[in-house]
Amino acid sequence: MMVWLRGDEDLCSDFSLDADAVMQRLGIRRSRLTQISGRELRVGRMRKGRYVSPVFRPEDVEAYLSWTRASASHLKSSGLLHDAAGELMQQSARLSDRFETLPQELQALGEALRHRIDKIDDATAELLARFDIVLAERGAKWQQLEAGLVAGESRLEQRLTEQASLLESFKSQLDAHQLLLHMITREVGEVAAGALLQRADWQELQQGLLASQEALRLDLGRDLRDELVAALQPQGKGAVKSRLASLAAGRRIRALSLRDAGAGSGALTGGQGQRSLKSQARAAATARSRRR
Repeated sequence: MMVWLRGDEDLCSDFSLDADAVMQRLGIRRSRLTQISGRELRVGRMRKGRYVSPVFRPEDVEAYLSWTRASASHLKSSGLLHDAAGELMQQSARLSDRFETLPQELQALGEALRHRIDKIDDATAELLARFDIVLAERGAKWQQLEAGLVAGESRLEQRLTEQASLLESFKSQLDAHQLLLHMITREVGEVAAGALLQRADWQELQQGLLASQEALRLDLGRDLRDELVAALQPQGKGAVKSRLASLAAGRRIRALSLRDAGAGSGALTGGQGQRSLKSQARAAATARSRRR
């Protein structure tokens, strides 16, 4: 399993693979190659310069590869490790480049931040100045508003006092009007009651006058009849006509005097009864008949 070579043997041409080529072909590390060299894989020892280096035959490597057939997981893990190492190297290179350019970027960022801070300071100063102006204007407006409110409150109190005095005067006037209305209502009631009484008295007076007129008519008719009968016997027709005219005129005069006497007595007394009016009318008629 291990062959020592001086370098001038015919077999030296068969051992054409070095350790790196075998590790790459088998996909293993140097420690694993050291473990299997001379045990599971034939190896030749040949001096190259000052060192003795292992050399391998391609057919032995292929035979070992076909015999072992490394599992897919081992190959995959080896490939993943190799890929990870490559990515790590690339990331290291990028980080190195980044670290080299980082101070410049930081300096540019610091300048941008400083410029931004300057702008923010300017804007803040402007805002503060505007805020002071607005605050002063608001203070002046608030003072004006407060003065207006105080003046308005005083005017309102004055108006309220005036309105209260007006209400008191209106209340006193209303009480006086209510009292006057009460008196007027009472007087109107009394007047209405008196009017009703006067209306009743007037109706009684009218009835008395009608009764007096009826009685007078009966009395005058009786007297006229007696006088006509007495006049027709000794006198002629002309005397009868003149007598009738005088009697009619006298009858009208008596009716008018009776009406005036009844109205005057009703206005003066305002409440005499029917019996007194009838008696007066009968007395007046009796006196006139006696005078005739």
